[in-house]
Amino acid sequence: MGDDRTIGSNTAKRFSPTSLSRDRQQSYIPRYQGQLDALRTHGVPYLFDPSTNRLTYSKFTETQGLRELPYVLDKMNRLTPAKLRSIAEIRKYVRGVLNWQLQHGCTYLVAPFHFSKTLTSEWMEVDLKLISEAREYLASKGREERLFAAVCTNLEDLTDEESRSLLVNRYSKHPVDGYLFYIDLVQEQTSVPGQLYSYLNMLVDFKALRKPLIACRVGNLGLGTVSLGIDAFTTGIASLSFFSEKTLLEDRPTGYTMQVKYYMPGLLSNVQIPAAIDVLGSGQYNGLVCRCPYCGGRADEATLRKAAKPHFLYHRVREMEAINAMDEGARLGAFLKKAESALKLTSEIRRKLGVAIPNQHFRTWIEVFPEVAKRL
Repeated sequence: MGDDRTIGSNTAKRFSPTSLSRDRQQSYIPRYQGQLDALRTHGVPYLFDPSTNRLTYSKFTETQGLRELPYVLDKMNRLTPAKLRSIAEIRKYVRGVLNWQLQHGCTYLVAPFHFSKTLTSEWMEVDLKLISEAREYLASKGREERLFAAVCTNLEDLTDEESRSLLVNRYSKHPVDGYLFYIDLVQEQTSVPGQLYSYLNMLVDFKALRKPLIACRVGNLGLGTVSLGIDAFTTGIASLSFFSEKTLLEDRPTGYTMQVKYYMPGLLSNVQIPAAIDVLGSGQYNGLVCRCPYCGGRADEATLRKAAKPHFLYHRVREMEAINAMDEGARLGAFLKKAESALKLTSEIRRKLGVAIPNQHFRTWIEVFPEVAKRL
């Protein structure tokens, strides 16, 4: 559940969906029961993002699927820390969140989590209590599922070493088996070196705890994080391709639909369909035309729109397989070589065809990743 569509893993050596997309009119699970059945049939482990961070914003009330979740304490009012001060309310909330995940057979469980604007946020204090209560509840039930905690905060408060150390120390005191990271201001196209450097260093700091780490909603940047040694990453879709508090607040017009984007592996970019057609149909970049089973070497609009999702999954599986097949010491170098090639190609396409595919972030990747790797 939630807004993330995919996950790449360099520990399980597999690629699998981790969560289910939002729908305004229907409950989450019935619509995606077929996908869950397929995951179980093939023995693919999965987890749900319980979307508890959305419940602290009144916007959640416009989404029927969220309102119908059994752990929503109030269907018409946002959740506040004041509503989780008593042990009885904390236990009710935690058990509702975990029981819902257990009911749907999640391989891994996620404790309730919420967005903290700063490291001194009241929500962070609440979340740490919820983690401990989640562990106690599972122990009382004799459950053996692995429990993940989610770190959901603003990056700006982590752009110094002391704050990052404080964050790790606070979370490391609580008994979990792994961590998810939803960090505001971090997105695939982040081009501020200090922001990317702080984000990656935070992941490296948590890596020292020797527990699985999932960098959430980082798009193609995730190929770099797993190459750096982070266990997995998730990719959002369209306007929800990165985590931001703004997306929890903003109004969207009635009938809003997300734009379809087409993944171009050679450019390390998800490109809007018209731009993809301009490039692939130019005759100058035949090497970028995809010949996967879903595209078949065609680059017309109907094909690209229909193939966009399976085409993306096809390539992401193979990208993860390629990373897993490499020696650990060679992974980051291979990723940076891809970034350099993507930078060169996108710059050339901009110059020759006038198609402006964002690429400044590639320069940031090339600058920052080697600096962070020095710590490993």
